[in-house]
Amino acid sequence: MLERDPDGEHPVAVVGNPPSADPTLSAPAGEHLRLMADGPAVFAADQRFLTLPATAAARALQAERLAAQAARARELTEIDKLRAALLAAVGHDLRTPLAGIKAPSSWPPWTPLPTR
Repeated sequence: MLERDPDGEHPVAVVGNPPSADPTLSAPAGEHLRLMADGPAVFAADQRFLTLPATAAARALQAERLAAQAARARELTEIDKLRAALLAAVGHDLRTPLAGIKAPSSWPPWTPLPTR
């Protein structure tokens, strides 16, 4: 399976031996994808026959890419949850001592401290 991008075509999936430099069979397999294979020239004339496996291969490639994106999204969600938990814990740990430091320093110097 070859994928076309601005730099040209490059293989994205290979099964078995890579096709020769001039493969006999070629069929479109979706947007920017093309199935290339070596085989009997008699099959090359029937594009309907070649389009079926080409479309199936393109769908399998798309499913693989979507699964990888979903796994990355799950990973990012977990990272975000850990980041939020860490920030909440650190924020609480910092606010408690700061409140104790801030309270006495906010008293005016002429006000006597309360006695018990």
